[in-house]
Amino acid sequence: MSASSPQRAEAFPTLNDLQQTISKLVDRLGYEPNTTSEIKAALLTRIQSLRIGGKGKMLDTRESFSMNKLLEKPTVLELEEIGDDDEKAFLIGLILVRLYEYLKSQGISTDGNLKHVVVVEEAHRLLSNVPMYTSADVANTRGKAVETFVNMLSEVRAYGEGFMVAEQIHSKLNPDVIKNTNIKIVHRTVAGDDRVLISQAITMKERESDILGTLTVGESIIFTEGDDRPIMVKTPKYEKGVAGTQRETTDIARLDAENVAKDFPEVTLDCLAGCKKHSGIVSFYCDLSQEMAETAEFQNMISYYISSTVEEPESISEILPSILERAQRYHPGLRESEDFIKSLLIHTISLFLRIMGHNYCWSFEGVTALKDLLIPISLEALQGLKPGKGSISCDRQRISEFQDRYIKMCVRGFDPFPACRSVCDQEPSPLCLYRYQVERLLKDSRLLKSFVSAITTAETPEDMLKRLSKVCISASSLCMTDKAPEESRKRAALCFAVHAIDAMQDVRPRLQSAVTNKLVGFLKGSKIH
Repeated sequence: MSASSPQRAEAFPTLNDLQQTISKLVDRLGYEPNTTSEIKAALLTRIQSLRIGGKGKMLDTRESFSMNKLLEKPTVLELEEIGDDDEKAFLIGLILVRLYEYLKSQGISTDGNLKHVVVVEEAHRLLSNVPMYTSADVANTRGKAVETFVNMLSEVRAYGEGFMVAEQIHSKLNPDVIKNTNIKIVHRTVAGDDRVLISQAITMKERESDILGTLTVGESIIFTEGDDRPIMVKTPKYEKGVAGTQRETTDIARLDAENVAKDFPEVTLDCLAGCKKHSGIVSFYCDLSQEMAETAEFQNMISYYISSTVEEPESISEILPSILERAQRYHPGLRESEDFIKSLLIHTISLFLRIMGHNYCWSFEGVTALKDLLIPISLEALQGLKPGKGSISCDRQRISEFQDRYIKMCVRGFDPFPACRSVCDQEPSPLCLYRYQVERLLKDSRLLKSFVSAITTAETPEDMLKRLSKVCISASSLCMTDKAPEESRKRAALCFAVHAIDAMQDVRPRLQSAVTNKLVGFLKGSKIH
């Protein structure tokens, strides 16, 4: 995959991917149930805290600004919405590390000229005087951010990078930050401890430091490398062009958004690749939709929707309205919002196909191609649900292309279970169309209990097969529409049986094999109603 490939971002996992993987990994560690639940809760809580609010917008995303884009023009990183200072320090630490690695990749500046300047405002929130080490049991994000910044100060000059640190209370800053800066500009400083600290940094004698408390507006003390003493400077007040420039905060926010859209059109909508291709979807809807898309309920619904679309495209007109109805129950206030429904479809489809791709080892190009086909199909069908539009209409050619591509990607390269070759024996290549959907059904304890009960309480072998068949057909109806071909519904039912029998770890392998073989023969010879 080339560096410029549009699927490149899909190759990188997100915090959401990590959160979904943790549960599976922790379960495999073999700890006691209580220990497993405690480890899982601790990890998931920490990761989830990075996915909410402003942090989530910055960290839980697949695409971002490239560093050269951020550095090529004046850029403001506003951290006001991040309430906790430790979290601000953590985020700015990530940015500083990324900046430093980018500068190193560009090489040392041969001409020695200053090329870019980073200004840190209210620096005590990020670079406060905190201990570098607290405890082995407590994360010290602020201390690590300060350490990163101090180390950078002494090295980035060689790369043509400069730093400006603005702070009103000097004693709150880490001493190394003050020592490692070259030019120091000091304005009126009243507090005695601040005067002592800064006067020592600029070689000002103790009896001279009192002048720092008498400076007026525009007066400052400047000290730079090579000076033998600080210099007092008075700056004239600059008023030209200031009058009449005040604007309402909302105007500024609007202008900022317009400028971002103009300067960085490729990341105007930054949640998922699908959203960028369908304008009008605002960030609020994306946040809400992503939260809903991750629930088991909506993942099961979209699983049913996709399987049914592959087997019987006409079912779209029945399934899509039920998805929308359920979404509107979650948030009645958004019942009439088309943008919300669009965003929900995009997020849910994207997440489901991404998980499918991970489980089946599909290529990122393949997953993206499926998304690029199914999302427009779904949005076009959504338009048909509007009042006065009549029946739902879809691009038949695009649906056919989606079916063909999906089926080709589900060609079975190996048999997950011995019975697979007798259950899914399509020609010319056997497929594995239902495995992931069936694995989701195994989480339904009612289905699994009914299946086990049919084996353990049946009075005769024939009674057992009838009861098992009934449970499996019920599971099949949760995988796809009843309008799907009977052969496909039988295969889905048998796929559930194979998985359910394998999940019965207390049953001997020989008995598992015998039950599977009998059930395969019984269901294949039966009619599904």
